[in-house]
Amino acid sequence: MSASHSPLQLQRFIPYRLADLAHRLSQELSAIYAEPPFAISIAEWRVLAQLAEHPALTSKTLGQLTGMDKTKVSRAVQRLAERNLLAQQRDENDQRQRYLRLSESGQALYQQLAPHALDWEQRRLAALDPQERQQLLALLDKLDQAEPRT
Repeated sequence: MSASHSPLQLQRFIPYRLADLAHRLSQELSAIYAEPPFAISIAEWRVLAQLAEHPALTSKTLGQLTGMDKTKVSRAVQRLAERNLLAQQRDENDQRQRYLRLSESGQALYQQLAPHALDWEQRRLAALDPQERQQLLALLDKLDQAEPRT
């Protein structure tokens, strides 16, 4: 079948559109926190934001919540730890297990950065009225909770 007769049109293929939009939004948002005074990567931002929302997580759980592989999580955790933005605590019952938390510096950085992220979100979503924003969230939730059919 020739490309001009392909039944798949990427601009109408929802997985492609969602992935493309998510990538572009992530890149736009990263412009806020990639530069000083924040100077963190997308992966570091995801770890920082998850630890702000969930105070004690393992690297494995961080990977599940962020959708990042363990190598990417490990590197982000290492860089944040080098900057004293997170603290690690061993599990008393399993010394191999470490729980990660934001340090005071990490919490302060998050408190500085979060308002910028929220302002960016408001500007980016200005094209939608409040009802459309609620519909978008509801549709995303519905897709997220739907069982995959294989």
